[in-house]
Amino acid sequence: MSYNGLQGRLPYSLGQLQTLQKIDLSHNMLVGRIPSVIGSHNNLTGPIPDTLSGLKSFEYLLMENNPLNTKLPWFMGTLVNLTVLSLSTCGLVGTIPPSFCWLDQLIVLSLDRNNLHGTVPPKLGALPNLCQLNLSQNQLSGELYFSSEFVQRLGKKLDASGNDGLCTGHQFNEQVSQYLGIPPCADQTAKSSDTSHHENSNPYWTDASNAIIKKPMLLYLIWCNLIGFL
Repeated sequence: MSYNGLQGRLPYSLGQLQTLQKIDLSHNMLVGRIPSVIGSHNNLTGPIPDTLSGLKSFEYLLMENNPLNTKLPWFMGTLVNLTVLSLSTCGLVGTIPPSFCWLDQLIVLSLDRNNLHGTVPPKLGALPNLCQLNLSQNQLSGELYFSSEFVQRLGKKLDASGNDGLCTGHQFNEQVSQYLGIPPCADQTAKSSDTSHHENSNPYWTDASNAIIKKPMLLYLIWCNLIGFL
């Protein structure tokens, strides 16, 4: 049903099709709140409805390029027959639910170009059938706890770049970190330390809030609009 110029809203009765495995409504002109099944490249908004939790036979869920602007619901991890889940460029916020690690049949997971934050659930890297994982261009942070075997298996189909707070652990050598576009955690710590040192490196500045300076060397009070007594 893609590329058919469909307009208006999708009927909520679609959520009653419990044996539905695949439906493609992408590249139409659908609007309104998300019903129980959706297509990409429309103008559908969030939140993602709980009625989706009843579609246990669902295998493909493609929502990319819809202004959902909502959190990822925990129940999506119960759609255990999902093989493809694409939520790219949906304005998603919040964290990646640990329940996503239950999706053992998942082959493709795309969560790129959103506003997701927090850490990446380590067990995502243990999904046995996962062949493509895109977490790029979010606000994820912390250590990426994926095994080197997982990284090698996915190769270029693993993308977590564009997350400034994300770093790789000791299980990755420098070449792998460069390949992923993610710095080692040691570098992140050093950078943070350097920034802190730089902020307090001005030789003319000291925190004197609890001190009595008996022999001041320099005291700058210009452009302060001071009133009253010192």
